[in-house]
Amino acid sequence: RELAKLCGFAQSIKLALLPAQLFLRNLYDDIAQPVGWSGRVRLSRGSLRDLDWWADIPVQHCSAAIHVGPAAVEFSVDASRHSWGAVLNGHTARGFWSEEELGQHINWKELRAVRYALDSFLPWVSQRVVLIREDNTTTQAILGHYSSRSATLHAELKLLWELLQLHSITLQVERVASADNIADAASRLIDRDDYSLDPGVFAMLEERYGPHDVDLFASHLNAHLPCFFSRFYCPGSSGVDALLQP
Repeated sequence: RELAKLCGFAQSIKLALLPAQLFLRNLYDDIAQPVGWSGRVRLSRGSLRDLDWWADIPVQHCSAAIHVGPAAVEFSVDASRHSWGAVLNGHTARGFWSEEELGQHINWKELRAVRYALDSFLPWVSQRVVLIREDNTTTQAILGHYSSRSATLHAELKLLWELLQLHSITLQVERVASADNIADAASRLIDRDDYSLDPGVFAMLEERYGPHDVDLFASHLNAHLPCFFSRFYCPGSSGVDALLQP
């Protein structure tokens, strides 16, 4: 009963506390335990972490603007079975899914593509109001409510929220028809030549000739060094096209 009261109060202030829904999902799952209205529930680890957040809400989340101004930056993003892509002012970010990511549902891939795109375009989107154009209705709904009934989608949403807070990004979302999504082509390219040195071979070269400073032709999936140049914008890339770098 007390947990339900807390969740009810939290719901009542969600207009002023934008991430409220994000930190209620685990608590509502625990309320659903079949113990009766006056029974005792066993809180999950997720609920305990969320209660810690509620006990010490970051001050920057304690109010919300009634009106958010127009977006300063806009980009389109899309995901497909094998890859993801985004386009911002003629700049293309794209990448392939790892073996672990390949098995995820397309809705999860669409949501992760948003995070990857923001991470790839950080020089343009940090400390800005950003409008993303997306053709997936599920992603639009999740970003509109900052919540999802799917545990995997909700976990991915929390990672996105952390990125937004770290870089002071205010996110807006607009749905476009698939035929009008300019990121569709970028998300469907298949690169069959995305090779990488075997980690054991690289370790041998590093020991004999290192330390090395930069991985010239890599991506966020196969880079051997923190500093790397990539063919397209991608998370963590230090620059695009190694042959153009000073």
